Amino acid sequence: KMTLLTLILTSSIARREIDKITHLNASKQSISCIDENISACHLQVLDLSHNDLSDIEPVSEIPSLHTLKIGSNKISSFSGLRDLEQLIVFDASKNNFRRLLDFTNQRHLKFLSFSDNQISSVIGNELERLSELKTLILSRNMLTEIKGLARLISLEKLSLSHNRIK
Repeated sequence: KMTLLTLILTSSIARREIDKITHLNASKQSISCIDENISACHLQVLDLSHNDLSDIEPVSEIPSLHTLKIGSNKISSFSGLRDLEQLIVFDASKNNFRRLLDFTNQRHLKFLSFSDNQISSVIGNELERLSELKTLILSRNMLTEIKGLARLISLEKLSLSHNRIK
């Protein structure tokens, strides 16, 4: 079973250097879980895309993250998002989300993708505090309605293609 910490420790990085890593691309590594003691990391950028993850809750213990990519996994929820207040980029495309997450604490978020999930509606309160959001990608979902976009005053790119909006 490949874990994120196992991947780090088996690479050429010395154990004493782990806390110095700020960027980690762990995509396409067959990772199936994230270790609970990952909080020692000072990561700013973490790419966990194209793995076998269904639970990413330990990531919430890395408050320094400003970029988190979790696309192409099996994730359906992430309650720890509230602790990641520094996020600027969040890519959750190609997962099993049925609803948007609550982005109340991510006031600096600029890029958000939930494409290729199973989201059926956006009622607005999930996004209402994202005044700095520039890109919102919700394509390839099951959206029948979307509300609250007027509050996204910095929005430059919106993708809603391949949904059920009429």
